[in-house]
Amino acid sequence: MNAIKKPENWCAIAMICFFFLPWTQLLGINGSGYELSKLGSYGNWAWVIPIAAIVTLAISIAGNEAKPLHILTGLLPYVGVAYGLSQAGKDLFHFLAIGVYLTLVAGLFMIMFATGVLGTKGVEATTTSEGIAEQLPRTRKDNLPAVAVIFLIVIAAVGYGGYSFVQDQREKERVKTERLAQEEFVRQQEQERIRQQQEWQRQQQFQQARRQEQIEEQRRTQENHNLTQIAMDAFRRKQYDDGLPPLIKAAERGYAVAQNNLAWFYATSPESRYRDGASAVRFAEYAVQQEPNAWNFNGTLAAAYARNGDFTKAVQFQERAINLLRENFQISNTDRDRYLEAAKLRRALYSGTLYSGPMAFTEP
Repeated sequence: MNAIKKPENWCAIAMICFFFLPWTQLLGINGSGYELSKLGSYGNWAWVIPIAAIVTLAISIAGNEAKPLHILTGLLPYVGVAYGLSQAGKDLFHFLAIGVYLTLVAGLFMIMFATGVLGTKGVEATTTSEGIAEQLPRTRKDNLPAVAVIFLIVIAAVGYGGYSFVQDQREKERVKTERLAQEEFVRQQEQERIRQQQEWQRQQQFQQARRQEQIEEQRRTQENHNLTQIAMDAFRRKQYDDGLPPLIKAAERGYAVAQNNLAWFYATSPESRYRDGASAVRFAEYAVQQEPNAWNFNGTLAAAYARNGDFTKAVQFQERAINLLRENFQISNTDRDRYLEAAKLRRALYSGTLYSGPMAFTEP
């Protein structure tokens, strides 16, 4: 039991406890107070310290003189730090956990207790009030300066270690902040990439839909063109009842050529039962709205107004058709002259004036 009371044995117990700091797990660190994973491969040699402390404590409790072992065990943490400095340099202090600094303090006190720097020296006699003489330990007061110097050294070492620990935490925080910023940047880049990809997909879908619309429009235009051709072939054969249905169908679908031809038929049909001034105006206006600069469409609208009895508008649009025809260079001069003669004749008829040209109508 006296061995347990020895202060150097308590230092050995402290060194064992500091190696296995229980609260480090609560801070998210591994079970060793040294954080051996940070020390690299040579960190495994730190296990020599608690093993040596256990052996020294066992020998001392067994009643053997273990002061040399206490001194050796107390020196082990300093040997480990010296070896770590040779491997990692000053960066070692950024790796050391708090358990290392506490072990250094415990080892220092173990050495001082084992060498007698701290503790008692000899005994002195004294007499109690009952007249019984007894011996009391005499304190080594002459060692106090050395103890003070050693204490200051330990405080300085612990302070430097604490400062290094704080710097290490700041560096970790800085690295963490930079990592988070980098992750945020990468996340934003990924979001931008996804946004651009989605935009590209929308553009592709829009273009695909547009192409489909164009294909459908071309199909409808071709179908309406075919219906108009069927109607015009029937009209040339004077089969008006056969030609009207496909022509009306194409015109009601919005095909401008069919609307123009149907309006011309309603306005100038050789058979009175097909003439319809109101329908002629309606379909001719639809055609001109789609192609306002087509000279033949304007001429058809003039004929429709004339058939409907509105000769003022008939002359107005016939004059516009003549002007557009004069500016049209997509047809030959011979055809243009022929169309101009027919257009002028219709203008004269609409205005009620005489005209000396050929008395013939030409389809627009």
